[in-house]
Amino acid sequence: MQAFNSIMLTLTAVVGLLASVSLVIAGILIMNLSLISVQQRRAEIGLLKVLGAHADLVARLFVTESLLLVGIAGLLGLGLSSLIIWLANQWVPIITFVTPWWSPIIAMLLALLTAWLFSYM
Repeated sequence: MQAFNSIMLTLTAVVGLLASVSLVIAGILIMNLSLISVQQRRAEIGLLKVLGAHADLVARLFVTESLLLVGIAGLLGLGLSSLIIWLANQWVPIITFVTPWWSPIIAMLLALLTAWLFSYM
């Protein structure tokens, strides 16, 4: 049993490391998307500033856009994973595949937090 616990601890650490690397990569992609969005909308940003919008308002506009895109992508990912779990339960009825109730909530919160942090950078 000690060997099994050791293997599970190592696998958990490796999966955690892979998840953290993927979050950093996703954050870099969000930063890149925000940069491209700002560069393509220079005229719109200028117009907003001429009309009296503060820099805070413009920043909130782009952060909100980033959160909206990540939220939609997260919901699509959760839907796809639910479909895969349902198909796996249909295909292999001997094994029951279950997602904990807290897992989708944490996944969405972590995705939105990553989008919020990296869109400010």
